[in-house]
Amino acid sequence: MFDDGGVFVENAADPSNPCLSCQPFLSTTEWLPQPTVIPCDGGMCNLLGACIAACDVNQGNVFWDAGLTDANNPCSACLPAVSIWSLSALPDGTPCEAAGMACSGGNCGPGCTIGGQLYGAGAVNAQNACQTCQPSVSQTSWSGTLFEPYYAVQTEGTSLVVADFNNDGLSDLATETWSILNGGAIIILASPDGGFEPPVTYSLSPLGQGFNAPAVTAAGDLNGDGWPDLVVFDSQESYTLGLLMGTGGGALGVAERLTTSDLGGPVALGNLGGSGFQDILYGGRTAQLFINDGGGGFAAGPTFDAGGPVAIADFNRDGLLDFAAATYPTDFPSLALVVYLAQRDGGFLPQPPLGVGLGVVTLAVADFNRDGWPDLAICSLGASGFQVLLNGTDGGFVPGPMLPTSLDLNTAITTADVNGDGLPDVIVFDTDGMGVLLNRWDGGALSFAPEQHFAAGVVAGSDSQVATGDFNGDGRIDVAVATANPNGGINVFYGCQ
Repeated sequence: MFDDGGVFVENAADPSNPCLSCQPFLSTTEWLPQPTVIPCDGGMCNLLGACIAACDVNQGNVFWDAGLTDANNPCSACLPAVSIWSLSALPDGTPCEAAGMACSGGNCGPGCTIGGQLYGAGAVNAQNACQTCQPSVSQTSWSGTLFEPYYAVQTEGTSLVVADFNNDGLSDLATETWSILNGGAIIILASPDGGFEPPVTYSLSPLGQGFNAPAVTAAGDLNGDGWPDLVVFDSQESYTLGLLMGTGGGALGVAERLTTSDLGGPVALGNLGGSGFQDILYGGRTAQLFINDGGGGFAAGPTFDAGGPVAIADFNRDGLLDFAAATYPTDFPSLALVVYLAQRDGGFLPQPPLGVGLGVVTLAVADFNRDGWPDLAICSLGASGFQVLLNGTDGGFVPGPMLPTSLDLNTAITTADVNGDGLPDVIVFDTDGMGVLLNRWDGGALSFAPEQHFAAGVVAGSDSQVATGDFNGDGRIDVAVATANPNGGINVFYGCQ
């Protein structure tokens, strides 16, 4: 095609109007309207070749003027600067429907009018990150919240372990990096000035093959030198564990490779062998105990029919550590949870299996009713909630009701006293975010307050992990969640109470 500016190839756009293009099969001398709707500066190209502020919703050639709202949702509108192909959520705090109503997350609901300004539900006070708009509490003032909006820590990895690796009184983070040859463990130290130091990677290549896709799984002082050590496992069908021993100041040195009896697997640490040092309980499809020799070396110990998620506690209060583990259909009639009670003459005695729906995804230990006996909280496969199993004071457990949450699949659970009232609360986590349920035990039946939901970014599905610590040294419980963003990452919620 020819014009005063020269020669243009087919489909080339007019330099002065992107809504016109070269279409030589119709004209070789004139610019013609683009044959299809395309974006342009400030909107979309219509079929007449003009750039207009409008949206072609669902690409149906039914144009919506900019600002036009959905008749069924006043918080959904044509915003060409956001998308010309679909309706977009109006900014949080936009008035909607009636006085005192505001948009929040694309939906119209009660808002907060504070200082003459309208805020949507969940809006954060710019002067105090521990205060938000909570219309159910107050529509005229800011309300306190449990956590600040999350702080994003940029790093690779989707597994997560929390420990004070440099013994400075601040909780630090550990995660992993994958490699086609050999992966590594990443340590991210909390900074005394706030935030976190740059990640430091420790190669796992000295352990040999099988660690190109590692996952960090536990931390503790395995050799009694006062420095936390790190346990990793290969997440791609390798029967191996790797131990990285702390060498001081947050640094790690590769120490030992352990061969396991089965694929796995989460790990729990505790003095199960009676040596006074932490042993390793490996939760593969069948659990296996590795006995600490007192110097950080380990010998392969017994295996157990149950495995998967594991948790260690003195469930019957006889002074010996016991453990709980999940089961599989090949070993038991149905998916269940089994508690193994330690025996004074050595070994562990399995108790009758506890039915837990479709199987345990993750579990945590806490004394929820303050009777001095460790209880269990579990998330089951496919369940949109969690279940507390109260200890019957003899190492046996009484399954409680399933407590629903707003999350579709609770794939991680932990416990901590989030609000400082002396009662362990429950934190659950999955692709929908993080839910916190405060323990409301008052001496009678165990109960929990309605869930408080926190957006947690894009997070992993079945691999999601959550852990608590104190990353800024203020004495409050903070929460870290492992994400599955394209480049990895860990999001940290700093506690407010």
